Amino acid sequence: MTPTIITIPGERPMSWNVFYSGKHWRNRMAEADRVHAMVRAHLPHFNAYTVPVVITVAAYFDKEPLDPDNIPAKLYIDGLCGWLLTDDTRKQISEVRTQSWIDHTNPRVVIVIQETI
Repeated sequence: MTPTIITIPGERPMSWNVFYSGKHWRNRMAEADRVHAMVRAHLPHFNAYTVPVVITVAAYFDKEPLDPDNIPAKLYIDGLCGWLLTDDTRKQISEVRTQSWIDHTNPRVVIVIQETI
């Protein structure tokens, strides 16, 4: 099956280091809510996946890219739950990948969802 690709233009993920560095839980909740809303605003009109999937969250930075392990993929994946994913358990998601790239002219986050083969 063709993968689902969701592109969020202009998005720059907050690093896990910043997310957890003494921020009040309300600030973390506000960031999670913002990311969830952003993901849902860019969702394509597809049915939810019923088989396990591999999800790649690729961040393209205009400058100063984050390390791949510092990209909070969970925030973006949680935004898919209840829409393209029924849940984020290991029965639904078999693998999560994060990537960090530089694109000076087109910063964005790209989420690729592909059925497990």
